Amino acid sequence: MTPFQLFILRLRRTRIVVGFCSALVCSVAIGKPRLEQLEPDSPLRSIPGDAVKAFRDSKYLWIEYCPDNTCDVIRTSAKVDIDAFASLASAYYFYFSRYEYLKQWQSDVGLGHKIDKKLISLARQEECSGLAGKDLARCRLTGLERQSGLQILFIRYDEQSRSKLRIPTKEALQ
Repeated sequence: MTPFQLFILRLRRTRIVVGFCSALVCSVAIGKPRLEQLEPDSPLRSIPGDAVKAFRDSKYLWIEYCPDNTCDVIRTSAKVDIDAFASLASAYYFYFSRYEYLKQWQSDVGLGHKIDKKLISLARQEECSGLAGKDLARCRLTGLERQSGLQILFIRYDEQSRSKLRIPTKEALQ
């Protein structure tokens, strides 16, 4: 076979592989974010509207709340389990997000207890012991920052431009 024929054969094989790869596998291979599914009973699902979405690419896992042309994003390493991260993101949005749209959702005491219960189940015995509510959430989120590089971002879309601001975790968790 000539070099050109070998090239064509390789190209055909590549097309066959690409043609049969699933969207999920292809998107991870080329680094495009893919939508992650949240647990059916995740507190994030009870946020009004369709403003919460979870994504993963080859480097990061993130959950964003985008009620308008702005987004409150909590992001960590792609190696973190989506369900555990969704529980921590729920705590962040419940206790620390300053969006006016979330005020009614944040006032649900029963939801706060559900989030706390999940945070306690995620913690090791010695970690965050004796804490509850906002203090427990702060402890767990600070732990995730140390372990897996938690980041909190504010994103704004204006006239087809995107502005991203990283908010120091200590400041965001006040």
